[in-house]
Amino acid sequence: MITVIDYGAGNLFSVEKAFSAIGAEVCVSERAEDITSADKIVLPGVGAFGDCMTRLNASGLVPLLKERIAEGVPLLGICVGLQILFEGSEESPDVQGLGLLRGYVKKISAKNEKIPHMGWNAVHIEENDRGSGLLKNIPDASYVYFVHSYHAV
Repeated sequence: MITVIDYGAGNLFSVEKAFSAIGAEVCVSERAEDITSADKIVLPGVGAFGDCMTRLNASGLVPLLKERIAEGVPLLGICVGLQILFEGSEESPDVQGLGLLRGYVKKISAKNEKIPHMGWNAVHIEENDRGSGLLKNIPDASYVYFVHSYHAV
């Protein structure tokens, strides 16, 4: 079962629909028991880093989420849900992220590029990442769609 965490900040039903479309068993939930029994966890998010962390902290699910990740349960962060996995963000400098990934989220500063970055671009997969996780069967130079203004450093 894939559990999509509902903490009031997300594109929940788009994510649920996408997993259902490929035949995955999925539930959207804010209940601790659904997170405890999840085989995989998805942390969606739409909005600002600080607002998302405030909502997630208020849900009381942070300790359980960290425990499940420490147990090796796969986690997918989508949009701001990915950003809050890091230690912090310049978007909300006084708000700590979950700290599950080392690094800091910064606004893209591109003088000659349009921000937000939106569109199809080729991704280049590092050799040591080719056999694992989401990238396992993705050929190098595959095209994926981006919509973002921030990146992790």
